[in-house]
Amino acid sequence: MRAEAESLQKINLQMSQARSAGEYERLFHEYTEKTKEFKGRHKGGLRKSLLLPGLGVAQAALFISQFSAVQSLAKDKLPAMTHEGALWFTDLTMPDPFYGLPIICSIATLAMVRSGTFGDAMGQMPGGNADIMKKVMTGVSFIMIPMGGYVSSAVALLWASNALISAGQNMLLANKGVRRVLGLPIQGVVQRPKSAAEGGSWLEQVAPSLSAMSPFKQRSKAAATAAAAAAPAPGTRVAVNYVPHKPRRKGKLS
Repeated sequence: MRAEAESLQKINLQMSQARSAGEYERLFHEYTEKTKEFKGRHKGGLRKSLLLPGLGVAQAALFISQFSAVQSLAKDKLPAMTHEGALWFTDLTMPDPFYGLPIICSIATLAMVRSGTFGDAMGQMPGGNADIMKKVMTGVSFIMIPMGGYVSSAVALLWASNALISAGQNMLLANKGVRRVLGLPIQGVVQRPKSAAEGGSWLEQVAPSLSAMSPFKQRSKAAATAAAAAAPAPGTRVAVNYVPHKPRRKGKLS
């Protein structure tokens, strides 16, 4: 699989260096055919990778359904929810009078955003979207406090519970010892991708090669190489055309 990815990368590089339209068309046709063969051989792995966005949508739908169900029960004044709360929120159908649950939810969400695992996950987003996402989530964590005055204590308790569990999970996975036991990559340690015989996934095998196949990266690399080659060697004297500055004539003050 890695050999096929390197072959595609080589053809892509040749396409960027093509000197005629005929040569480019031939390489493009060859690249298209090999890409189809590659996708046909590893169709199952590609399907699995496409399931990840679907799982995120399903998780969001599940959270929304939980929120709607709890909010409906609180709105209908279920007898068990009016007096079976705890601590300061005994009535789960009414908003938290002391804003304790919204504050807990806000602190837990902010801790989750600032955790290392959340930062690593957002760091994989293209461009500056990672910083934007962090700022959005930070803003959401503060918005939850005033929103606590408009939702029932049952909904605030649901939010706080989810936020505390997520923050605890992220902090646990940020521990190097835990990551080492679970076999997860440790931040700052470069690990060699596993082969198929070692149990590595298809994405883990081809990701290093596919990441270098982008024509934008190749063009920027070629431009950097050309600029480095055109730059004078250290210690070389460079002639500079100097144009003397003519002083302005002082006019009469009005």
